[in-house]
Amino acid sequence: MFSCILLFAIYLMSSLHDLRVSGSDSHCSVKPVLTPSRLVLRYGDSANVTCEVCGHQGTPKFEKSLGKVIGNNTTAVWIVDKMTEWDITSICYYEDKEGKLQATILPVVVYQLPEHVSISFVEYNNTLESGKHTLLCSVSDTAPAADLVVTFYRGSIPLDQQNSTRTTKEPESQSFTLSYNITKEDNGAPFWCQAKLELGHEGLQHLPVVRSGNINPIVHYKPELLVPANPDPIKITEGKSLHLNCSADGNPAPLYTWEKPIDGSNSFASVLTVDPVGFEHVGQYVCTVSNSVGSVKVKFNVDVQVDPTPFIIAAAVFFVVLMIVGGMMLYHFCYKPNRMGTYSLWNVLNLHKQHTAVPAKG
Repeated sequence: MFSCILLFAIYLMSSLHDLRVSGSDSHCSVKPVLTPSRLVLRYGDSANVTCEVCGHQGTPKFEKSLGKVIGNNTTAVWIVDKMTEWDITSICYYEDKEGKLQATILPVVVYQLPEHVSISFVEYNNTLESGKHTLLCSVSDTAPAADLVVTFYRGSIPLDQQNSTRTTKEPESQSFTLSYNITKEDNGAPFWCQAKLELGHEGLQHLPVVRSGNINPIVHYKPELLVPANPDPIKITEGKSLHLNCSADGNPAPLYTWEKPIDGSNSFASVLTVDPVGFEHVGQYVCTVSNSVGSVKVKFNVDVQVDPTPFIIAAAVFFVVLMIVGGMMLYHFCYKPNRMGTYSLWNVLNLHKQHTAVPAKG
């Protein structure tokens, strides 16, 4: 029993030793290891890259087009005091014990932020009319061109994001366009664009973006009525005030002209007032609202009716007078004779005529 336990312990310790050896070997790369593994720097800046070879596999060296290299048996450092090339490649390599070359390529990205970003409307002459228009965002002298991303904005709202289709690594100017449907709500609204380089995550996630100034278009649009375009017929009583409203919104500010049933002074206001209204004002009134973009019309049909108030007052007065006269007659001929015991003179006269004289007997 003791022998079995001892053999098992020896086997277990041997297994752990093999695991540690294999684990340490797994961290030793055959290829040279670069730090950083990808170099991103601004044109004109300095940089250094370290190349390490595990153990004593060989002495690392750099293949480069500028800068200098310092190091020892297992490490080499490539130092660039000032990056003056746009398209550059660097390789770290060594010769192993079997005489084979082991190499690792260092990707190098040299960038330059946009010198200038501007936005405009194509064929923009101070004013625009409603409809489709083209926004133009121009970005100058940016590298690398393939990593440029442009975003169009209206105020704080992003309209579209576009990626560059270029492949050059040297600075290049680019233009991006966006078709946009302009409406009256865009009158005076701020439009702008921004440009940024998306170069990966080697410590450059927060590269500054470069934005354009604002462009605030003046949008011209035809008048749009603020009242119904087909109002119901209007019935108004003679002597009242008539108000016809054809207010509209437009840019430039709309002008108002009226066609009236009778001749009179012209009105150029959005509201036509007739005070007091008479039967001569019956008919159709046409309001034309216009500006340099277009026009719209509103037609009002007006009917004037007789004012019933005088007739109502006359009928009321007649009724009151009739009631008063009827009451007086009723009082005089019915109530007063019965109440005061008076008699009629006519009845007295008739009573004397009915009595005759009777001769006396002697």
